Amino acid sequence: MLILICENGLTSRHSSRHPAADVRGSRDDMNRTVGETGRRSFGLRRVAPRAAILDPKPYVRTFLAEKFEELGFIPETWGEAHELFPSLNIIEPDIVVIVVSDDEAGAENVLKLLATALFHGRVMLMGSQARAAVARVQRLGEQLGLRMNPVLATPFRTAGLKERVADLLPRQSPPPLPVDFTEALGNGWLELWYQPKIASHALSPLV
Repeated sequence: MLILICENGLTSRHSSRHPAADVRGSRDDMNRTVGETGRRSFGLRRVAPRAAILDPKPYVRTFLAEKFEELGFIPETWGEAHELFPSLNIIEPDIVVIVVSDDEAGAENVLKLLATALFHGRVMLMGSQARAAVARVQRLGEQLGLRMNPVLATPFRTAGLKERVADLLPRQSPPPLPVDFTEALGNGWLELWYQPKIASHALSPLV
């Protein structure tokens, strides 16, 4: 092994071992780092569902994003279908929300693209139940084999939205402890105390 002393005082090491050994060593170091990180964060990580919201109106996208965020989702919004699909595999949404308004053909085209992309998440349509187009688009999604949630009729209440996506909502986690157990154990803050048994009639320790 060759040890080089650099001008900045840092030490550089050159090993004559086979490169594969260095790769194994780096991999072992990485595994140890990942393992340590996993132990530190065990039980503290929360996973939030993602919602992809598609509507051409900016104020509708903002309103829906706020409602989904209140329920614990991470919302992403798009104005056009061609903006959504390039990033569909990156964000991997749990549900795609499509607002059906006057453009019935546009909503149908989105469903066909989702089916072609083999999208396995949920799809929920929003629109007036008085419009026959909403029911037609819903039937098309079911025929394409998409996992269609019940239609959310507009205008809607937050309780109605929550009911439609109840099975996707993150579970309520218990309140955090004042001191993390892993942190206390790692810093030696825990002490074990032995309480001897006392004979009540003699007030003396039992042997």
